[in-house]
Amino acid sequence: MPKQSLLILALILATCSKPAPVQDVRYIIAPSGLNLRAQASPSSSAVQLLRAGTEVIVVEEQKEEASWQGLTGKWTKVRFEQTEGWAFGAFLSKQKPPRVTGRWGTCVEMVNVGPMNFGPDGSYSSVSIGMETIGRYSEDGDNVAIQATRHGGRTLDQSPPSIMRLTADGKLCSSSGECYCRY
Repeated sequence: MPKQSLLILALILATCSKPAPVQDVRYIIAPSGLNLRAQASPSSSAVQLLRAGTEVIVVEEQKEEASWQGLTGKWTKVRFEQTEGWAFGAFLSKQKPPRVTGRWGTCVEMVNVGPMNFGPDGSYSSVSIGMETIGRYSEDGDNVAIQATRHGGRTLDQSPPSIMRLTADGKLCSSSGECYCRY
């Protein structure tokens, strides 16, 4: 092959753009949200509070694991929009959590109606009139199916799940029209 052809080939290869590096994406799974901190320490000042389900980009991760609040994880420096801060790794997941993860309560104050708690692992619990209900939930688009398995300490038979719907304005509403807001 002539030297001129090799030179042209080398120039073409050199000017080809390299693919962008793959970003390490994580999701906040702390049900009540997670504070990004100025330093890799739970006592460091909070930079920003991020809601459960928020997507962040990993900037750096410490090699050593740490323990905090009975959990083990690595302090991880993350970026959300233009903000960088440290997050405790036990509250980060590579899997996107369900959209309803967190605490929901009635949008209007109601006596004896406690919050509904949706865990990132598909677990569900609520308290109403002093009785706890626990079970599982799943999402299919904007529909949330709740299957109660225990109520007031009593195991429940397999009945059809209750279906709720996530609305465009961020509420979670039952078929009867009762809506819940995230808090």
